[in-house]
Amino acid sequence: MKNNKEYTWFPANQKTFSNTFHSIEDAIADAQGKFDKSYEEYEDGDEYNSHIITIGEVERYNVKSAVESIVDDIHDNLESDISDFAFGMDYESEAQILEMHKSEFKEQAVNALLPLIEKYFYFSPQMKSIEINQYDLKERKFVER
Repeated sequence: MKNNKEYTWFPANQKTFSNTFHSIEDAIADAQGKFDKSYEEYEDGDEYNSHIITIGEVERYNVKSAVESIVDDIHDNLESDISDFAFGMDYESEAQILEMHKSEFKEQAVNALLPLIEKYFYFSPQMKSIEINQYDLKERKFVER
């Protein structure tokens, strides 16, 4: 089974990152290479470059999941709308969908909405990092907590 996880690193005194890697080892190697090339910056206590880095697992924003949630809310919104429309009338209002059509409706609605949302909306941030560990580039070892 293929590992689809992505990892990143950033100085411990920062919260943003730009590069992602297929393994923690690749992330550390990238950080270590940059640290080794710019050692004076780190040694002088540059406020932007800590020698302690945060290693994190990358989580991307899932637009499809958000669209599925929107589609799930359509039935509730239709029920509410027809109820408002029928207010004061003598019979009960309803907006029904047969159980056997729910999954087909959801699939078709998601497939129709997703390309439109991806075309017209921009999402920021598109990914975030969930901290896994910290690594000391000077000592070349994980920070014990």
